[in-house]
Amino acid sequence: MREARGEDATTTSTLPAPIAAWEFEGDLDDAIGSLHGELIGAGRLEDGALVLEGGWVLTPPLPRDLGARTLEARVRLDGLDQRGSGLVTVQQLQGGVFDSIVFNERRPGEWLAGSEFFNRTDDLRGPPEREQGFVVLTMTYAEDGTITAYRNGAPYGAPTRKSELVTYEAGRSQFLLGGRHGSRTGMAGALRGALDHARVFDRVLTPDEVAASAASDPDFVTRQDALIALDRKSTRLNSSHA
Repeated sequence: MREARGEDATTTSTLPAPIAAWEFEGDLDDAIGSLHGELIGAGRLEDGALVLEGGWVLTPPLPRDLGARTLEARVRLDGLDQRGSGLVTVQQLQGGVFDSIVFNERRPGEWLAGSEFFNRTDDLRGPPEREQGFVVLTMTYAEDGTITAYRNGAPYGAPTRKSELVTYEAGRSQFLLGGRHGSRTGMAGALRGALDHARVFDRVLTPDEVAASAASDPDFVTRQDALIALDRKSTRLNSSHA
């Protein structure tokens, strides 16, 4: 897993610990445990990211049940016209039941928490995506079924609750990266773009933890980071003219 960036960045010791993480630094391995990915179809590893061109990644079955959780992915979309593309998904084997971070499936350009037949999906009503560089999407799934979304560590839209939380059972569930749901023989919601990382936590992260995890990527720049950098530049310039 990559180190936090800079002296003002949150240190890795204070970051929440995922139960699975794929950083794509030369392989599809789970950096935390044994849920190493397998690429199916067209895709490649390039500059620390998984570039997908119709392919997707499946993991082995989960070693333990997964209830309340947080899904996170850092993605660069290859075009904002793609429909129903999934980033990171937890699903029953074969994909009949799933929960996924999905782009542009119901309302133009919006992110949502996808699920089979929209059983747990309501519109988050966040702003349409306009960024074609990397962004971090995070969704938390609480014990009571409430789903909360974040974009680049900040709240996205409004929390929703449509039905009960689904618990994914050990040995009968898995993760899917780069698609909405599917299996070895086919997949719906193919992502066109690049995943820089994907992470799963076995609890609901707090807003501060969501922000810290999103900002832990060395290329991620928060508004606070930018203001600190500008302030330091201004201080140096003022000192040089003193």
